[in-house]
Formats: sequence, C-alpha cells, structure tokens
Amino acid sequence: ARAEGLGFPVLSDPELNAYMAFGFQKGWIYRVFGPGTMWAYAKGLFGGHWPRVPRANVLQLGGDVVIDAEGRVAFLHRSRSPDDRPIVGILLDVIRQITQKSRPSQQN
Repeated sequence: ARAEGLGFPVLSDPELNAYMAFGFQKGWIYRVFGPGTMWAYAKGLFGGHWPRVPRANVLQLGGDVVIDAEGRVAFLHRSRSPDDRPIVGILLDVIRQITQKSRPSQQN
C-alpha cells in the first residue's frame, strides 16, 4: 500500500484463506459465464475496456465485506455470480454508520 501511495491498508490473500473464512464459494461455469457476466463484459467492450487475462481461478466467487474498527463484520455479501454485487450506496451507508459509531461523541 505504501509503495502505491495509498492511505489505507491493502490485504493480499493468495491462499484464499479469507475467501474460505467468509464462505465465498466457487461458482458453476454456467453462472460464472452466464448472461449477467456476458452482458457486463459486452458493456465493457463497447466502452473501450478490454478484459484482462485471468491470473487466478475464474470460478472463484468473491463478495463484499465491511469490517468495523473492532474487527467485527458489519456487512457481508457472498456473490452468487460475478455480476452479483451490492449497490455501492449500501456499502457506503454501512461505512458511514460504523464510522459514526467509532467516533467519540462531541459535546459542547
């Protein structure tokens, strides 16, 4: 993270231990390369974005996890397909909520 100039930690999990701990499954080929995924690729291509060559198991599904300052899972979404993602606004709402909880209350 420092080498890239990022102001937050970046975690790497090449052995997929976190994937297993959070219950992220491997997908079936018909889901991984189903209509939703193909539509996302088509939109990307028409927008001038070429897909990268996969460097990992393309069947491994991911998800979204938000962890609070105490290390508790505040939000967990396990993707059922590559295009199954929560709305960004939902993630931001969760982050705002846990950020407000972790700040000491300010009294005048």
